[in-house]
Amino acid sequence: MLPEAAEGCSKMSILCWIEYGRIIAKYKACFRIRPVTFSHGYNGHISAFQYREDCMIAESLIELKEGYLYDPVAQKPRKATDEEFVRQELIKTMATEYGYPLTSMETEFPIKVGSATKQVDIALFPDAAEHKQETVLRIVECKKPQVKVTDKKDGVGQLISYVAVCPACDFGLWTNGAGFERQVVHKVDPTDVRRVDYDIPRHGELHPLDRAPRLDALTSATTESLKWRFRKCHNIIAQSGDDKMTAFWEFLKVIQTKIEDEKEDKEYSDFYATPEEIGTQDGQIRALNRINALYKRLVVPEFGQLGFQGDKINIRPAVLARIVAELQDYSLLTTGPTVKGAAYEEIVGANIRGEKGEFFTPRVVVDAAVEMLQITPDDICCDPACGSGGFSVLMLVQGMKAIAERYSRRKGDWSDAIKEEQRKFALTSVISNDINRNLANTARQNMLMNNDGSGHVFDQDILEPPQNWTCDNADKLRKRLGLTEKFLGNHRFFIGNVTALCTNPPFGDDITRNERHVLDQFDTAQGKSSQIVEILFIERCVQLLKPGVGRAAIIVPQSVLNNPGLEYVRKWLLTHTRILGVVELPVETFLISGREGTGTLTAILLVERRELNDTLAILGNQPMEPYPIYMAIAHSVGYDRRGNTTYRKRHDGFDIIEEIPIVVASDGETIRTSKERIVANDLPSIVKDYIAFHENVRRGRVHYDLSEGVYRVLE
Repeated sequence: MLPEAAEGCSKMSILCWIEYGRIIAKYKACFRIRPVTFSHGYNGHISAFQYREDCMIAESLIELKEGYLYDPVAQKPRKATDEEFVRQELIKTMATEYGYPLTSMETEFPIKVGSATKQVDIALFPDAAEHKQETVLRIVECKKPQVKVTDKKDGVGQLISYVAVCPACDFGLWTNGAGFERQVVHKVDPTDVRRVDYDIPRHGELHPLDRAPRLDALTSATTESLKWRFRKCHNIIAQSGDDKMTAFWEFLKVIQTKIEDEKEDKEYSDFYATPEEIGTQDGQIRALNRINALYKRLVVPEFGQLGFQGDKINIRPAVLARIVAELQDYSLLTTGPTVKGAAYEEIVGANIRGEKGEFFTPRVVVDAAVEMLQITPDDICCDPACGSGGFSVLMLVQGMKAIAERYSRRKGDWSDAIKEEQRKFALTSVISNDINRNLANTARQNMLMNNDGSGHVFDQDILEPPQNWTCDNADKLRKRLGLTEKFLGNHRFFIGNVTALCTNPPFGDDITRNERHVLDQFDTAQGKSSQIVEILFIERCVQLLKPGVGRAAIIVPQSVLNNPGLEYVRKWLLTHTRILGVVELPVETFLISGREGTGTLTAILLVERRELNDTLAILGNQPMEPYPIYMAIAHSVGYDRRGNTTYRKRHDGFDIIEEIPIVVASDGETIRTSKERIVANDLPSIVKDYIAFHENVRRGRVHYDLSEGVYRVLE
């Protein structure tokens, strides 16, 4: 473990150096008290440097006790039940995706059903109408995830009875949120309220469109809504008779067809199914033929070799029409990569679980690791154990963002140049690989969803010698990675082209390699009959880096940093790299990952490969110069051991909250703010301080205090 911080500091700058075989932290408190916003304010310490920033309580703070949520419609706290979580998510969805103003909503709105008074979860009204039962336009019923749509008391039958007794109400929506069931009902006439497979109308629409949607009217999705839609679509296919894996791959075909349709230069989308088509056999076949024609024209010629089988989507007509209707009003192109990634991993995790030490990396860790790498437009990025592609997608996104930022400092209109440079970066600068072919294919799809041609996703056993690589396009992989053998003096080196590497390699003591031709490539395997794969992977990652400039963020077991038996690994790392940072992660980080999760303690290890001459000098027993290293402990990553979200709290037990603008999707106007609890995730603040720390190092603001024997940041 890294040493804890001293008591009683407001902020501490960690500065330390490394001796062979162990990490020694020396630190000195540097007081700097400052007020902070609620989004950064919390109490806690992180490793050899104190992260306690005492908050100045703002006048706008709402005292939200533990166990309560803020309702922006009623503008008051409500008890945080499972059902309330679903309702608050649906309020945001109705406002941001469907365009309904909060002023046109009521929560817990009373209506008469016979002689009884019932409360509607969310009632929607015409904009200028008085809020009464006679003017209710639409109803949304929200249930906890455990309640099924067929439940006699709280299922869709309850919604049907509510819609029936509200004379102006034409549509209703029933959902159990994270339970992934969603049912729309439509009042065809006063005595006929029926279940339908199309969506409720958006704000300002009387009925769902009976024609193709305009491409410029498509809506970006929120995280939870897209998760629900993806899971529902996958389940619709699986429940129609296909096994889960078949359903998964067929659904990926549908996703890619929609993305390619959005890319075309046209006014109206061809990816749609009208209510009339959904409701009739002839209409279902018509929709099937239209979608399959798109797939055959846009997807098969370009991406057929990337894991998609056959020249058509093999989904029954009625089922395909339903899932197209679920997705047709969203824009997958404009929806952010974090939202798409979270939704995509929802279905990937349900179908392709980790084996042989593979544990899918939580998104909060992916975000932190990639941000600390600080991707530039000139980087060659790589994840040699990419899984479903989370690191690769974010490196792609950060690289494209860096390109736009570079041009933002120039005068004039550079939009065409930015697009062209971003296109080239996407096509050439991100290399992904996974030994599991199914995972490599899912990574390709993840990259495709984020505007990448996916020509650099491979399924090679990366620990094999490069001359033995046999995956499809192995020559292309060898060329891009540039992994070659070089001799200097009496020492052998492997050097690559990669300048930014981010990965979570397989780990576990029971996963070893014993083939001599594999072990002979690695210094850490010399004199051994077998070696743990996690150690070989760490060395391979460094081998892939370009000397002097290549840097990596690697998820490693903490045993690599503190196990006495692995001192030789640390010595190898210190000889071949400069340690930029170590961020310890809490035990719950990977408990909800992979097939069964793992409680292995892990850390993010950040390194930069040394110049070969620098390494040669150290191998020749030249003393290593001390240098400062960033260290931190993340005590929370936003969820507990069961995967439940955790939140920041004040000393008195009240939740710390922040104001979040609620924006109407149609015009981008902020219509009201919602007050939401702050997730207890230490990583964003650690990332911020890591970047600031290394900026101080670069600017020469870090010095060694001989009197105290510590590194310090000049304040």
